[in-house]
Amino acid sequence: MSHVAAGQHPLAVVFTRESRAGTHCRNRMLEWQAAAMLFGSGLILCLYPKSIEGTAFHILLDAGFRQSWLGPFFLTFGGLRAVALFHNGGWPLWGPAIRGFGCCAGATLWFCLMFALFTYGTKTDAMPVGVAVYAVLLATEFVSVLRAAKDVHRSV
Repeated sequence: MSHVAAGQHPLAVVFTRESRAGTHCRNRMLEWQAAAMLFGSGLILCLYPKSIEGTAFHILLDAGFRQSWLGPFFLTFGGLRAVALFHNGGWPLWGPAIRGFGCCAGATLWFCLMFALFTYGTKTDAMPVGVAVYAVLLATEFVSVLRAAKDVHRSV
C-alpha cells in the first residue's frame, strides 16, 4: 500500500489502486453507498421503531408494510450487499449475482420510500424534497443492476 503523500488526505490512500480496499471500492462506490444507506436506515428503524409512523412514511404502514420488519429488512439487504461487494472478485458468478439481487431490493425500497413521499405530497400539497433524492437513488440502482448483470454475463 502506498504511503500518504504530502498534502494528501489519508482516506485518499484507502481508495487507490494499490490498496486492498481500493480493489473492492473503486468501481462500485455507488453500490457501497447504497449498501451503507440501506444498513444505516435499517439500524435507525431498529433503534427507533416509531420512525416510520411519525413521518410522511406512515403511508407505507397504511399500504400494509409492517414496521417490525422494515428495520431488519433494510439491515439484511444492506449487509448482504456489503458482503457481496467485498467478495465480488473472489466469487466470479455469485458475487455479481448477489450484487444484482441487492440492487433490485434497493431499487424496490427506494421506490417505496419515494412513492410514500410523493403520495404524502399530493395529499398535502407540500411535496417533500426527498422525492428527488429517492428518485436519484432509484436511478442509480438501475445503473448498478445493469453493471451487475454485465458482470454475471462475463463470468458465465
